[in-house]
Amino acid sequence: MDIFFTNGAKLPELKKIGPAFYNCLLRNKGDGTFEDVTRKAGLLGENIGYNLGVAVGDYDNDGFEDIFICGAGRNTLYHNNATEPSPMSRNIRYRRETARVLSVGAAWFDYDNDGLLDW
Repeated sequence: MDIFFTNGAKLPELKKIGPAFYNCLLRNKGDGTFEDVTRKAGLLGENIGYNLGVAVGDYDNDGFEDIFICGAGRNTLYHNNATEPSPMSRNIRYRRETARVLSVGAAWFDYDNDGLLDW
């Protein structure tokens, strides 16, 4: 498994003012070590404010994990548009944001019991 950490921001502005506040994606190399692939995956989150929680799941059921980040002011959904099965650390593109919210946690689940994740 890969590891994704959300990170805060400068208070009270709720702005990320440098790398100390960026999110972090660590790709499991399979040998007990991890590689920081945050920048390569486009997940620094330098423009999305204070982040509090994250949920990873394949919301569009294409076989690739997507990332939902909870935040103060906005939530952000990253859609993994990989062309072949791979760790979530590749081919992720920005998808959608919601504004004026305060979310601290999220979870993916199958609301209508059709075998597919809902959001």
